[in-house]
Amino acid sequence: MKIKVCIEKKGRIEKPVGYEIGNIQNTMFQQIEEISIPAFANSLAINGNTCMLATFNKTENFEERIHLINFEQQQVIMLDFDNSIKDIERHGVTSFESIRNHLFIQSHASFMYRTFSDKESEYDKFRVVFVLDKSEDDYLLIENIYKKLFRMFPTADKKCSNPNRLFFGTTSGFTKINFSNVLTTSEFTSDIVLLKSAKVTTLNKISKVVAQNSTEIINRKRVWELIKENTIESNEAAREIIMKKFDKEISRVFPSYTNARVVLRQSIDIREFLELPDGEPFTDILEKDDKPSASVIQWSDGTQIYHRFNTSTFANLDIIRVIAMLINESGAKAHYHAIDLIMYLTNSKLDRNCKASEQIDDINYLRRVLKDKKFDTEYPKFSKFIGNDLLIAISLLDMMTDYIYEDFETGEIRHLLCLTSKNIASEINRLLKTKYDSKRIQRVINKLAITENIEKLEQANIPTYLYTCYTETFTDKIAKKQRHHTNFLEIKNVDLNNSEKISTDLYDNNFTLSSLNFEGISRIIGLEKANKIFNQRETTVISQKINVDEDLLSKNLKDTEQKIAKYMLTKIEKQNYVSEKEIIFYITRYLKKKTKLDAGDLIKQCRMNICNTYDLLLINVNKENREMYNISEDIVRQSIVYVRNN
Repeated sequence: MKIKVCIEKKGRIEKPVGYEIGNIQNTMFQQIEEISIPAFANSLAINGNTCMLATFNKTENFEERIHLINFEQQQVIMLDFDNSIKDIERHGVTSFESIRNHLFIQSHASFMYRTFSDKESEYDKFRVVFVLDKSEDDYLLIENIYKKLFRMFPTADKKCSNPNRLFFGTTSGFTKINFSNVLTTSEFTSDIVLLKSAKVTTLNKISKVVAQNSTEIINRKRVWELIKENTIESNEAAREIIMKKFDKEISRVFPSYTNARVVLRQSIDIREFLELPDGEPFTDILEKDDKPSASVIQWSDGTQIYHRFNTSTFANLDIIRVIAMLINESGAKAHYHAIDLIMYLTNSKLDRNCKASEQIDDINYLRRVLKDKKFDTEYPKFSKFIGNDLLIAISLLDMMTDYIYEDFETGEIRHLLCLTSKNIASEINRLLKTKYDSKRIQRVINKLAITENIEKLEQANIPTYLYTCYTETFTDKIAKKQRHHTNFLEIKNVDLNNSEKISTDLYDNNFTLSSLNFEGISRIIGLEKANKIFNQRETTVISQKINVDEDLLSKNLKDTEQKIAKYMLTKIEKQNYVSEKEIIFYITRYLKKKTKLDAGDLIKQCRMNICNTYDLLLINVNKENREMYNISEDIVRQSIVYVRNN
């Protein structure tokens, strides 16, 4: 059997980015091949070729080259398992092996492969490839096949179902299931009520006109039409329809407009809620149009978007912006009016007395102070402490308003940010057009935590479900030293006078940026607070295992730690102390680390476990302890040394 797909001739060794993706999209529709399934697996998963599963009829209009109105055929279906944060929160981790061993996969899938992103990920990222028994020329049928597969495998990425979707290859190879397996379309879709469609061919271009299905609305206006009238009577009628359709499951209590915006955007099915025209594409409801020019798409965070391809402005709208345009309002007031209307239609309301509401107030208050021109004069030491990290701090607070955790057992809502510093940096860089690295982000987090504006939660205060999701990992990935340090951040009761006092204490004790670490903060403010600020070194995947889970530590790291400990104890026995400079020299000379930076990173991984196991104390050299331990004058003041904890 041969399949017809669009496949790039150029192989790649890493995932394309930026302009490369644009170049691929502009030419992919022309690179059509008929290829055997084994050859397709080799091209995709060994050579690193990018593919598009559907092919499209030729058109003179470049903008419509991969539009659904030009859909020709598709015979390959691909499920993408990305193990996103949202999927893990809802369903837990989906492993490569669990999917490979699934009975349906064994009986119907052709092969599987790990994506480029899998190499750097804590969790498995992979794809499953199915081949249909015959080529299908109805994209609605393809859509229905995906819908059923998504019901069977809810952790599969739903945004990866569009016929014109690009699927990047890999060089990691593939896992063969059975190249003879096929998914028989007629049997697989026998329980699905298909949308009716009629094909109309004009000027060598295939247009699809989709008739309304059996649930056609008769003798009443659709919800979007009632909202557009925007009268008391029409809104009441729309509310009655929605409440009858969704019952009480759609009614909620929101702590703030921010919370309402986030939840409404990500939870409402635009098509079902507004009763949009059936089929894809459909006639735009926001302005008069003679031909179908709108569709519903889904973004990576689960937000459904009303996509308009007949306009370059207001082309991608969430439910709130669609409502605002339906009632013919714009600007900031339109945003709040739209939310108010949706809450009315769903019988929802605001509760200003809950914890999440208080958190939003604290975040907004702190943001206003940080952005105020008087910040430097009213809180001079705190301002100095934040320094040139001010914009990052404000952006971090903005992110904290958007990340919400809801405990579905207790109903408690909290603004709780659970992301690695790398992911936070990526988001902030996108917004600010900057290139901050994860270390810079972690520095800002620590600054806000030290001044008691945000809290880095200890394990006991992290919802068990979240903690399990974000710290669970696999043995083989730990052995590869793939570290993903998740920050669990929550706003505290903001007290800027207290922040100013803490900052003043820091500078009174000769604080410098080089002191912004566990050792420096424990010296200036105290060990207890340092443990709280830097505690999440022990709640992340790797460093947690160093302390408590011997089975998940790679043998190589344990052996290295023992060698370092032996050297330290030998030096302490001879001279009462060992300096970190001496340990770095030993590591680079005898443990074959290439640079001092690598050696320093290795010490940071091992130091806490060594100190706890052998009862050692980490100190900074000063006049008093130099005399006490007879520390050489060659070791400068404030250098780190290790001594017996007598």
